[in-house]
Amino acid sequence: MCYPLILKPKQELSDFLQSVVTNPDEVYVDAKDSNVLYYLRTLNDLRIVVVVKGGKVKTCYLLG
Repeated sequence: MCYPLILKPKQELSDFLQSVVTNPDEVYVDAKDSNVLYYLRTLNDLRIVVVVKGGKVKTCYLLG
């Protein structure tokens, strides 16, 4: 299934990523670097993953 990609203003995207980090469905610690955390949230049939290293968001991606 395809979903439209709607780009939001930078602050709105930042707020959304912060909400994933503060209220995740699951959190994982990297096996090789305990300073890296993976925050996962499920929305419908998609999973949003936010990768945080040293307290800073490094990247995010969608799994479908």
